This record gives sequence, structure tokens and C-alpha cells, in this order.
Amino acid sequence: IGSIKAVKDRPDLIISDVNMPEMDGFEMLEALKGCMDKILIPPFIFLTAKVERSAVRKGMNLGADDYITKPFNTGELLEAVRNKLAKRIEVKDKIVSKERLQISIQLHDSIQQLLVASYMGFQRLRDKISSFDPNDQAIFRSAFELLNQANNDLRAYSHHIGQNEQIENIQVR
Repeated sequence: IGSIKAVKDRPDLIISDVNMPEMDGFEMLEALKGCMDKILIPPFIFLTAKVERSAVRKGMNLGADDYITKPFNTGELLEAVRNKLAKRIEVKDKIVSKERLQISIQLHDSIQQLLVASYMGFQRLRDKISSFDPNDQAIFRSAFELLNQANNDLRAYSHHIGQNEQIENIQVR
């Protein structure tokens, strides 16, 4: 029951005793692992009077981030909470960075394909521009400049989203 609420509420941290009435802490951690992506499981700290070595090992083997036994020092608990939350933020930042990079690459690649196809069409017409009407020549040059501007904007947006230096070096050929 507790693990279902944790899935629904998505807490930043869980502090649990091992001994609980309906579901013990070990079962709760196992249930969380069974219904949540490992990356989404919040840091899990056991705070319990169950001090046997086998209980500590079981908790850690199940994936608990810490196992603090009672009686406990408040400073020790606060330090564990601070460390686990800092690590959680670091993991979330890495995930966000990775997703941003993937989005920027996908955005760049899909639009880049359209731009390259357009550019190739312009290249084929470029040799024939001298035979165009002067108004058509102006339209052609304007469209070509817009294509180049779109390419530059795409590169800038993709770089901004993904903070990816590699994107800056990609050019329409």
C-alpha cells in the first residue's frame, strides 16, 4: 500500500522502517522496484531498530541507499538525507542533459535533411539563374538566403537545446 502511494506521489526521498504492520520495509522496496523504473525510484533510507547484520545486508542488497539503525544521531540522518538528495539531483541533471542532447540531435538531423534536399535543388538551378527573369533571379537569391538563414537558425537552436558543440560544426553542403 505504501509503495503505491510512493509511485503516485513521487517523493524525493523515502525513509522507512523495516518493521511495519501491513508490509515490511523490504517488501515495500521490492514493490517499488517492481513498479517503477530504477532511475525513478527515490533514494530509499531504512531507519530501523533491526540491527542484525543479515537485515542490513538484505536492505542494501535490495537497493536501499542507506541503512541507519536506532538509536540514531540526528546529524547522521540529516547528512544521509542531504547526500542522497544531492545525488538524486545529479542523476536528474544527467538525465535531463542526455534528453536535451537527444532532442537537439533529432531536431537538427530531421530538419537538416530537408534543408540539404532544398539546397541541392537550389544548386541545380543556380547554373540556370542567368537565364531567369530579373524578378525571378531576385526571388531565387532571396529564397537561397532564407535557406541559409534557416540552416544557421537550426544550428543555433539545436546547440542551445542540447548545449552540443558538435552541432555548431555541421554545415549544409
